[in-house]
Amino acid sequence: MSMSPRLLIVGVPENVMKVMSGSFATAAQDIVHESGSFFEKLESMNDGIYRAVLIGSAIADLPPLELAQSLRMQLPTTKIYFVCGFQDAQPPATLIKNGCDEVYLFPLDERHFRRTIRSALATSDDEPHLLSVPAEDLAAGTQVDFDVSVFLPMNRRYVKILKSGDPVRERQSNNELKQLFVAEKDIDRFVKYTREVHKDQGGSKYEIQQRRVAAVRELYQEFLMAAPTLNFDEGKRLLAKVRELADDIVASTKELNFRHEVVVGLNDGEFDLFERALRVARTAALFAQRTNFIDPVDATVAGLFMDLGLCVLPLGWTPEDRAEFERHPLESVRLLQERKLILPPLVLDAIAQHHERFDGKGFPKQLPEMKISEGAELLYFVDRLLEMNLVSPGRKLRTVEEILDAVSADPGVSPRLSTAVRGQAAA
Repeated sequence: MSMSPRLLIVGVPENVMKVMSGSFATAAQDIVHESGSFFEKLESMNDGIYRAVLIGSAIADLPPLELAQSLRMQLPTTKIYFVCGFQDAQPPATLIKNGCDEVYLFPLDERHFRRTIRSALATSDDEPHLLSVPAEDLAAGTQVDFDVSVFLPMNRRYVKILKSGDPVRERQSNNELKQLFVAEKDIDRFVKYTREVHKDQGGSKYEIQQRRVAAVRELYQEFLMAAPTLNFDEGKRLLAKVRELADDIVASTKELNFRHEVVVGLNDGEFDLFERALRVARTAALFAQRTNFIDPVDATVAGLFMDLGLCVLPLGWTPEDRAEFERHPLESVRLLQERKLILPPLVLDAIAQHHERFDGKGFPKQLPEMKISEGAELLYFVDRLLEMNLVSPGRKLRTVEEILDAVSADPGVSPRLSTAVRGQAAA
């Protein structure tokens, strides 16, 4: 009988443990809360006894850098991860330089952390975990060396449409498809395949998307870890990074298929805040560009940061905590202003009002229709679109027309914007 994979957990705060513990509930855990116990245990540690080590800043007389350095010397090849809420964050680059493999800020990095721990604890008997990949990255007439599946939500199961060694047929690379899925263990093979197939196009959509996700994550980390007393020069530096990313996103929308973007879903809630922010920003940029509703760059920036305020809500909050949830638009604006990010008033209004509704039943201020900015109208529309388009078990996949019908029927949606989007989808 194989032994359960083991984790060592040292100095991780209780509030962070509550949020992340579900990711490794079945693993054996050695938990250390005191420096004396840690150094006593350190003497008997050897590489290989733990699948990974999780460390935090909850041991008062053991600074995270000393903790990381001590573990790295004793466990040179074992993965070491620093986990924390952003209030307790240490500079990621410094921690990585001193022995950590990665730094995870909660709630920002929940999905990435789950994926990392899942891989670390995986055994050969485990069911493979599937990752979403763009259908457009497959090229008709090529051969794959990995399995490819589609998700049938009404049947609540994945079905293989390609097995390793099969050629890709035209309809399997059709951009009207929603996402395809590849086993997590095969993602490196998928990336190698796409690099070869798309080397003349500057890379695959998957890798380009991952680079943008990493850029959004880095921005969120900088915003959350920056002191509220930043000077305006530092604010300008951050703004320059924001504009560079926004310009890249807007430029990418010029080649997107409008109807395809309407039907590409978010898979079963498997996304982090910054991954969702990127999707909102991209869709908002596309709709702004095609409908001339507002400036596409302004729409993109507002989409990137409209949910930044969720990161400062108490760890472990749920959507059922309405009072907490309903203050996040104003928290997003507060964070941006405190970091001296000088943004146009219409961008800040769009962020502050993105949950306001045309029927006056939105939040946080229940604004009437005539006081809701055009940017907020667009973000509310995109937010509802993504919710209607969620790919999840038991939920029928919808056509473009069904999705737009459902969004347009929402009394909180701007009729003028709905009509403009429908016109583009029919073009």
